[in-house]
Amino acid sequence: MTTLNTNGSGTATLFRRSGTTWVAIGTYSRSATPSISASLRYAFAGTTVYAGGNFLEMSGQPATYVGRYDGAAWSPLGSETDNRVGSLATGPGGDVYAAGSFTRV
Repeated sequence: MTTLNTNGSGTATLFRRSGTTWVAIGTYSRSATPSISASLRYAFAGTTVYAGGNFLEMSGQPATYVGRYDGAAWSPLGSETDNRVGSLATGPGGDVYAAGSFTRV
């Protein structure tokens, strides 16, 4: 779990370590709540990073509570959930499992 505080801006930036420098890989925001402290959950399958939490977009792309990063860009993860994702995991076949406060995916 990673906790990011947006300090009132409503947006936080995510970074990855590349060699000896940090590289921004995107931002996430919870537009409806401009001042948040949100927890993000991550799962990995190959070179894809899956993120779940309490957000409505990733780097300007709609991604309601769950999204994926393919090494180049963030995108929604097919159908989205109707509430926050509390945990994520991937299975050996690359399936993504999510649990949280949602009732619809």
